[in-house]
Amino acid sequence: ELLLKVGFEFLNNDQPFDLARKCLQRLHRQRAGHPQLEEGRLRHHLLGILVGHAAADNAHCRIAHLHPVVLKGLKEIISEGFDDVTIDVSSKGYELLGKISKNEYDIVLLDISLPDINGLEVLKEIKKMKRKLPVLVLSMYPEENYAARAIKGGAQGYLTKGSAPDELILAV
Repeated sequence: ELLLKVGFEFLNNDQPFDLARKCLQRLHRQRAGHPQLEEGRLRHHLLGILVGHAAADNAHCRIAHLHPVVLKGLKEIISEGFDDVTIDVSSKGYELLGKISKNEYDIVLLDISLPDINGLEVLKEIKKMKRKLPVLVLSMYPEENYAARAIKGGAQGYLTKGSAPDELILAV
């Protein structure tokens, strides 16, 4: 009942019917694992799904992170949040820079802690090569330590690794 209420709210706001139906189906699958989601969270999830459908038409994402387990988790979250996305991964900063210089990406998810070069230095180099390429910085460090530096360096956003998966989807 709550899914229908939230869904019809979006349908009544001129959302195309097929898109809204697909979004509701996806939300229903997601809610199956989280039956305790209240109405506000459902709206938040549905908005994220709508954004994902609208923004991810053959999107190409690059993720740079040191730890393979985190890389796998990030890939899974992005893949679940967007229908048609290609995800490439790097575990080192210089590898990432080489790939960015040779390929076109719609967004880069960048960890600050890379083994060969600091993520903020990588950000600076990315912005020299492709100034309009959106970069979302991910870090285990609290926002007060690095967020302002990342944004000043050209990042479009900063998330801590403790953020919820739907926050990552909305940020992307």
